[in-house]
Amino acid sequence: MLANPNPEQPILGLITNGNEFKFLKMTTTEPPKYAQSYTFALENKDDLYTVLIILKRINQTIQSS
Repeated sequence: MLANPNPEQPILGLITNGNEFKFLKMTTTEPPKYAQSYTFALENKDDLYTVLIILKRINQTIQSS
């Protein structure tokens, strides 16, 4: 995440094992700051809906940049 070519914008990341999802955000201030979401699990249907909303918002952010 530190190798971001556009350091003025936050970096977004996603970690998954196929059943659980965790979203990450990093700002490149000095020192870099990290934030992470709680772990979303596909077993919980509300979490699946939330994951899809987050992915849609990330896509919209990428498309508007």
